Amino acid sequence: MLRLPKFRLEEPLSTYAALALLAENESAMVVAGGTDLLPNMKHGLFEPELVVSLQRIEALRGIEVTPEGELSIGPMTPLADVAASAEVQQHAPALAQAVSLVAGPQLRIQGTLGGNVMLDTRCQWYNQTHFWRQALGYCLKKDVTVCHVVVGGQECETAASNDCAPAVMSVVARLVFERLNAPEEVPIEERWASDWIWN
Repeated sequence: MLRLPKFRLEEPLSTYAALALLAENESAMVVAGGTDLLPNMKHGLFEPELVVSLQRIEALRGIEVTPEGELSIGPMTPLADVAASAEVQQHAPALAQAVSLVAGPQLRIQGTLGGNVMLDTRCQWYNQTHFWRQALGYCLKKDVTVCHVVVGGQECETAASNDCAPAVMSVVARLVFERLNAPEEVPIEERWASDWIWN
């Protein structure tokens, strides 16, 4: 059985409180539904001392059509809710279909749209336990400087398995990143990189 490493969990009630915690703790990580981060922590891929849960921030949930006719979906909205939403089915049917095909029903109930769009990339050399990775000499993304996917490559070539991202990109979506000073709005395609580094 794989166990989680020790960490402190904070469950702020507002976006501002979450951002303040992250600003105070450089190594802190955010958890949305937990379907990706927690298994990765068990594998030893991440070992944050502080995990900031967004589960109790109601302002980050929900689906609405704005007065301008745009579809707005909160990042903490469960995938199952996105797939079942009449508004999403009407305004972004490809997204509704993509979300309905993510994993199984249990993961769609727990997983969130924001978590899926921001999903960490993986390959067969990276997305394994510490014991397994150690036997292969680790990889460029974690612990050493060798990419097993592209031998001699200078960038990590792990693959994105976030089913929602292509559908979100197809509707010319904009991502809104909350900041302590002011929100930052970014077209999703500008956040895409070969090594999937989001900053």
